[in-house]
Amino acid sequence: MKNVELLREIEKKFTSTDLGTYGILPAEKADDFINLTLTQSALLNAVTVYRTDNRAGEFYVFDLPGHVIKAAAEGTAWDETDTGSFTTDKAFEYSCKKLVSAFRMTWETINWALNAPDFEDFIVQNWSRRMKDDLEVLALNGDSSSTDPFLGIDDGWLKLIETGLQNTGQIINWVDASGNPKPVDPALWQLAYKAFISNPYARAMVKNPVWITNPIVYVDYMHYLAAREDNLGAAALMGAAELRPDGVPFFNGANGVPYMPVVEDGNNNLVTKILLGDPKQLWLVIHREFRGEYTRKPELDAWDWIGWAYVDFVVPFPQTFVLVKNVKVGTAS
Repeated sequence: MKNVELLREIEKKFTSTDLGTYGILPAEKADDFINLTLTQSALLNAVTVYRTDNRAGEFYVFDLPGHVIKAAAEGTAWDETDTGSFTTDKAFEYSCKKLVSAFRMTWETINWALNAPDFEDFIVQNWSRRMKDDLEVLALNGDSSSTDPFLGIDDGWLKLIETGLQNTGQIINWVDASGNPKPVDPALWQLAYKAFISNPYARAMVKNPVWITNPIVYVDYMHYLAAREDNLGAAALMGAAELRPDGVPFFNGANGVPYMPVVEDGNNNLVTKILLGDPKQLWLVIHREFRGEYTRKPELDAWDWIGWAYVDFVVPFPQTFVLVKNVKVGTAS
């Protein structure tokens, strides 16, 4: 197929009604693309997603603290005294960061792709899949103080939670007396769960807590149980038993959250973090205005595809989580 024919085919595939004015996707198409991106990730599909028409804003929460009932007597009229009053508190602010996603497709790539009946799916599915990966990495591991230009885009949930939990007793540094990281064992789960249920915020706001971990944590604990050489250990190793430390399931089961960080601690130990809480307390703020555009690059015999978006990551109530740090992993034999 000649280049001019390819260009005409692309124009047929992506008409002005598809891309909208100046490449801005109409609201319903932007929502479709956002949904497609998020549903490919177990974690992003489980968090709270707030779609906004503003680049920045603030949220307020309403509460009815204290007792809202009191004793009443038969035949006695209400004394017109309120039993409670609503309070309004600013929960959090958001400020979306601008992101760009761009890639180039050569004539050869597009020529073969256009021969398929699902050209639009070819573009959208692959683009959204890679955006999903990057969004999850940034959402978890973003740190505005990082020297890594990608991670430094914005503070992610782990950074926000650790900052918000300072001096609360809800950060557990899982190391021995010499400061060496320790592998997972029942004492870890017990200590974390005790901190969780001792927290009034967690008791009131989290109905279905889960362990949010890298899948290697699940594997290590499975092998730990297998070493017991009893029925539970054998069932765990064979995958016949669901692991629920302290009665709490692992988020996404054995698949876990692959982008929970696993890093080298400087002493040849691989360490990770574990969160105990509800993914719904993790917020992803996305501006509805997603712009998708393509440009012909004749000097390269290629087309450039560019998308612009605005996102922010927010944890309104970090005190609903327990964070375990320095968990040694990769110890399963």
